[in-house]
Amino acid sequence: MAVTEFALLRLIPPTMITDPTFLEQLAHVKETLEAASGHPFYLLGQIEDPTYMYIIGSWPSVEEHWKFIPSEANQRLLAMLKDFVEVSWMFHLGFPQGVLASSQESIQAMSEDENIAPSVERVLVEAPVVSIERYFISPQSGELGESYKGFIETFTKTEHHLKSYQATHHHFLGERAESESTGNAEAVLIAGWDSVAQQIGFAETPGFLEFAKIKNFIHTVEIKHAKKLKL
Repeated sequence: MAVTEFALLRLIPPTMITDPTFLEQLAHVKETLEAASGHPFYLLGQIEDPTYMYIIGSWPSVEEHWKFIPSEANQRLLAMLKDFVEVSWMFHLGFPQGVLASSQESIQAMSEDENIAPSVERVLVEAPVVSIERYFISPQSGELGESYKGFIETFTKTEHHLKSYQATHHHFLGERAESESTGNAEAVLIAGWDSVAQQIGFAETPGFLEFAKIKNFIHTVEIKHAKKLKL
């Protein structure tokens, strides 16, 4: 099953995201990852703290990504970047279990059509700014599964408010594939916007009151914004 690689990198001083030499290296990283995975990859600079950047892209499966990690091509990338960046974290996002069947079929149809990009790519290819929201799901009565089920059901029922406010942009909700092994559940919402101000404005709309019911199942939310790097 296809998954999305989601990684946060920290720039090692004095590296700056605007350094032309560093940007050339990142262009090579993007080219190498795309050749290995067969999918587009996107490199984004965090707006809140420009010493951080994200790598987001798809792999045919988690196993295929792990096969690439020890490869000669990846080892060359690591050697090239060792003095410039360090990995803060990396994990994979899959399609959330329990989402309405109609939504799942729609995503599957998009992934099978060569002319339509997977939803995470639709978000990243079109939007000037993206918000990255990490939702850490609260255990409920000792049953993490029930809390996660409640979160997914509530998100699915209220998602139309987000879609309506976004207008021409898209969003993608992914489930952390490694959640079972860590004992924690996490979902990540990546959404496209015209600007940071537009995303913040969603909280001022009547529809947000309904959408915000997902908070009943979350103990922590981390929200950041990012822009695609021009490579």
